[in-house]
Amino acid sequence: MVLDLMEEFRALISDNVVLTVLHKHEIQPDDFNEILGAYRLKDTARKTFLQAFERKMNDEFKHPVFEYKCTYRRAIELQARLLARHLQEGIPYKALALR
Repeated sequence: MVLDLMEEFRALISDNVVLTVLHKHEIQPDDFNEILGAYRLKDTARKTFLQAFERKMNDEFKHPVFEYKCTYRRAIELQARLLARHLQEGIPYKALALR
């Protein structure tokens, strides 16, 4: 169930952050180390990525169910609470979809 909840945020948060840091050239090919065929971010690039992630988590938008501004961090909590109410009380669950 956690993975189902996480999936509705994948495109909104994770994919968006990855594409943003690549588009803005905040992370470059030389920001990776290759060890035994596996690629890992260098420490400085990891810090850059995590800063971009934190900026995204603090972005505000109007929640479509509650109709007030909230951050993505707060939206994850709200969606978890809505899912819990669906499971416990049978209240219809609406996945978070923006636009």
